[in-house]
Amino acid sequence: MDTLSEERVRALLEELLFADIAVVSDGAPYVTPVSFVRRDEALFFRCGPGERVEALRSDPRACLSLVRFYEETGEWESVIVRGEIEFIDDSQLQADVTALLLSKYRRYEPAMGVALPEVPDDDAVTFSMRLDDVTGRSSGRSIAPRTRPGRL
Repeated sequence: MDTLSEERVRALLEELLFADIAVVSDGAPYVTPVSFVRRDEALFFRCGPGERVEALRSDPRACLSLVRFYEETGEWESVIVRGEIEFIDDSQLQADVTALLLSKYRRYEPAMGVALPEVPDDDAVTFSMRLDDVTGRSSGRSIAPRTRPGRL
């Protein structure tokens, strides 16, 4: 495996569309996919109420995993972000994050076959995670046993 440069990690955080977020829910791990947008030195999220949000309200620690897999070569790149979630109460920042998310994902409307709303549901929760603890790895130049994800 190779360590990704800070520049490559930042590029992946801009390019990738989804991450898996791991939280602690009632003392057990709980992992779900999440959309996100990067702004400055933080990732921002917006989602409806549910187990993920309740888990983060009781324990704000989270870990994100983002992976890009290249089918043509079998190579991969991975970014891990660890930190604490901060819930956003500022209405202007919530609106800014919503606009950024809509901008990022609107180009996929034709493929989804549905239009994203101009003003999404009001019950959504906005939160962020600072980019203080970020690591990146890649498979390197080959897919030898030592470089496969999970060392398959």
